[in-house]
Amino acid sequence: MKGDDILNLGKRIKNIRESKGLTQEDVFKGIVSNSHYSNIESGRYNAAIETIKLLASRLDVPEDYLISTKVDCKEIQNLLDKYE
Repeated sequence: MKGDDILNLGKRIKNIRESKGLTQEDVFKGIVSNSHYSNIESGRYNAAIETIKLLASRLDVPEDYLISTKVDCKEIQNLLDKYE
């Protein structure tokens, strides 16, 4: 992922988390450390694809919503409209 994509991933995760009323710990616990999650959400660090998949599952969104930077699916576009 490029820099803008990493920041976009973090922004998407944070928006979903906040809209669902979850704390960071609700999302990262059992997946990554607090500091690593914080760095992912703030766009400072990239996340491994497996981590992204686990976070998507925890947040109850399709993996592609966190992985893709292009919108080519109606379901993903609906999520973009909802969370961004």
